[in-house]
Amino acid sequence: MLEEATIYWWMEKIRNEYARLGCSFDDEGLPLCGWTQSGDDAGDWIRNSGATPNPSTGPPGDHTTGSSFYLYLDSASVGAGGGVRLLSPSINTNQNVCLSFWYHMFGDELMTLNVHVLADGVERRVWRAEGQQSSAWLQGTVTIQAKPDTQVSGP
Repeated sequence: MLEEATIYWWMEKIRNEYARLGCSFDDEGLPLCGWTQSGDDAGDWIRNSGATPNPSTGPPGDHTTGSSFYLYLDSASVGAGGGVRLLSPSINTNQNVCLSFWYHMFGDELMTLNVHVLADGVERRVWRAEGQQSSAWLQGTVTIQAKPDTQVSGP
């Protein structure tokens, strides 16, 4: 049973368009919207349209039209204590950034979904959802307080 899935924000000291973070996962040329999967974690996020292979644990479709793309994680395929990371593209801003996302946590083998921010050398969790939440999509929102040259990341 998967215990944690974590969305990490990664900010390097390079200039980048943080507007790119807005994404629907529908672009075939950029299927993860510039986000990357960590190579040292316990599983992979899967890009999907429509229902997940196991209809009793996943959504019937995305939260918009039901036929657009979304990312999901099959918790049964990740071992106990495993964590799975998704890293955002680089951003560089001295203004607060609002991260808004939709999530679906319903099924037999549930986990924890976290958002972490690393700033001034300290990592902190800024958002968390645990266990079964709803059979419907829910919206998560967190304000990330950024400063110039701040790195936002998970380990």
